[in-house]
Amino acid sequence: MPYSFRVYAFNEYFKGKMSQEVGVDLKLSALNTEPLSIQSFDAEVKYIDENEFNVGYALGDTIHRGQFADVKQITRNATRKRYVAKCFSMQLLRKQQRWDDVEREIRILRTLQHRNIVAYHAAVKTADQRILIMQRSALRVVTIRLVLFTDQD
Repeated sequence: MPYSFRVYAFNEYFKGKMSQEVGVDLKLSALNTEPLSIQSFDAEVKYIDENEFNVGYALGDTIHRGQFADVKQITRNATRKRYVAKCFSMQLLRKQQRWDDVEREIRILRTLQHRNIVAYHAAVKTADQRILIMQRSALRVVTIRLVLFTDQD
């Protein structure tokens, strides 16, 4: 199934422009010269439960506040490896009817694995928020917004 997406990168120091639309044919992805791993977009997202998250990770400082989410530094307790967590408020998402956008963002980041895209680590579901855990970027925090289109759009 062919997909296309645009990349929009920004952080507290710069705001990039939306990229040109990039087409990806999931069946032909192995032919790309760049190593791009594409997993099933339609597969169900497996969430870490709240207790496992609270025991396994330590929350750090908030490094960015957005309209629907805060980005925080976190550390995995077992390995001391540092990540960033994009923490979405369920209250705000319900008000704006934006939960589908968050679910799509999680699925896209989980699906695409490429050296130029911040890597997905895990997703957490709590009573009042959804948390997207990603690799920590060497360039402080770069937020990538991917917009996915299918042929039906």
